[in-house]
Amino acid sequence: MRIVFSRESLVFSRESIVVWCSSVISYRLSAIGYRLFTICYLLSAIEQVGFCSPNRKYAKSEIVNRKSKIESHAFHTSITRMDYNAKEKSFELSIRVFTDDLEKALSAENGGKKISVVNNDKNDGIVESYIRKCFSILNPQKQKRAFSYVGKEQEADATWIYIEFPCKEGVGGLSIQNTILHEFFDDQINLVNINYLATKKSLIFKKSENIHALEL
Repeated sequence: MRIVFSRESLVFSRESIVVWCSSVISYRLSAIGYRLFTICYLLSAIEQVGFCSPNRKYAKSEIVNRKSKIESHAFHTSITRMDYNAKEKSFELSIRVFTDDLEKALSAENGGKKISVVNNDKNDGIVESYIRKCFSILNPQKQKRAFSYVGKEQEADATWIYIEFPCKEGVGGLSIQNTILHEFFDDQINLVNINYLATKKSLIFKKSENIHALEL
C-alpha cells in the first residue's frame, strides 16, 4: 500500500502549533518539551515552503537557509503560565520570552541604549516597567489591577519573568491584556495557559486581538 501526503494534508496554523506545543511545556521547558517545540516549528516551516509538493525540488542551500531561519526563532511567541494558588487566593504567573526579543524591547525602552539580560543583573526595574506596560489584569471597568513583580530568571535562549496577582474575590468580570512584543513583531503570538481550581483554559493574544475575558 502506498501512502501519499499532499501539501493540503499538512497545513498548520501558527496558533494551533503554539497551543499544541504549550501542552508539553511545564513550569520550565524540559529537554523533551523543547525538542517537541522545535519539531512543531519545523513542521510549520515544511508546510510554508511546500516541501510536500511533488512538483518542487530544493537546492541544499535553500534547505540550509530555511533551517537557519528556524534556529533563529523566526516565529515570535511568548508563553505564560497562570496558576491559581487557592491557599493564598492569588495567581502566580511565569512569563517566558526569548531573551534577544526581550533585550530589543528593553533597549528601546532605554532610549536605544543596549540592555543585556543575564542572571543577577541590575535590570529588574526596566523589566518590571516593560511588563507593567504590556501585561495587565483588567477589572470590569477596564482599569488595571495591581500585581507584584517577583523577579526574573534567564536560561538558555529564554527569560522567565515572575509576577503575582492577588485575586480574593474571584475572576468574575476580569480580563487580560497582553501586548508583549507586539510593537516589534506583527506576527507575535502570546499564549496564556490558565489553571484555576479544576479549570484549564488557553488564550491566544495577537496584535489584532490583545484583550480576552477570563470567563472561567
